[in-house]
Amino acid sequence: MQDVRGKSVRCGSFSRIVSLAPNITEILFFTKAGPLLKGVTRFCNYPAEANLIEQIGGIYDPDMEKIISLDPDLVIATKDGNPRQAVDFLEGAGIPGFVINPRNMEEILATMENIACLTGAPGDIFNRIDSLRAELKRGNGRRGEKKARVLFLVSQRPLIAAGKRTFIDEMIERAGGVNVAARYDLSYPRLGVEDILSLSPDLIFWVPSMGEQSGEGQLDRLRSILKSDAIELIPVDSDIYTRPGPRFFEGMVEMEKIINRPR
Repeated sequence: MQDVRGKSVRCGSFSRIVSLAPNITEILFFTKAGPLLKGVTRFCNYPAEANLIEQIGGIYDPDMEKIISLDPDLVIATKDGNPRQAVDFLEGAGIPGFVINPRNMEEILATMENIACLTGAPGDIFNRIDSLRAELKRGNGRRGEKKARVLFLVSQRPLIAAGKRTFIDEMIERAGGVNVAARYDLSYPRLGVEDILSLSPDLIFWVPSMGEQSGEGQLDRLRSILKSDAIELIPVDSDIYTRPGPRFFEGMVEMEKIINRPR
């Protein structure tokens, strides 16, 4: 099998794997390969068992010496999230690498299948992935009705939205909404309060910031700066909505219910 760089690896031949991103860790557990994991990043917090695995640093600053000391026979990395030089260094040390780069929901499913193949997953895992794909093709959200205008804020300070060419844009569309931030050229445009009000969203999904005031405090802050009772503000779990892995589809189902509920 080839990764996104065109490098080939053999399926089902690995027993000591290091994950360099949270979505990779989640996919490995989904494919029942959790016991093969010997190292994860400090951001790999799901499922709970991931917290018991040796940590090898962060996504952008993995500890090379720590990884090598774990004697892995495969390191799985992301093209956009992990430093290319880190993967190159590890491969130079004799550790095979497999790099993923899912850019849409179908590619998330294909990545899950590839990792399932790499780890020799049982057949029922591929059946579960096929079920997710069938649900995706079925089409979600209402059709032929007025669609809710949706804004998804991935950051509050500064105010940054998910625009076009993003996973969240596709999620909103499939859930039956209209992504009002898709009008911008940037995938993640930075917005001012006036920009948000001019977009006239019906719903704003927002990610609570870590290490700041409570969720209620952050909600009050958003309400105070928007000064609009017409916009429904909905806090969501960042890990579910922004990680391109198995739980991303749970987020889509949840979003569909919220967008299409009676108002």
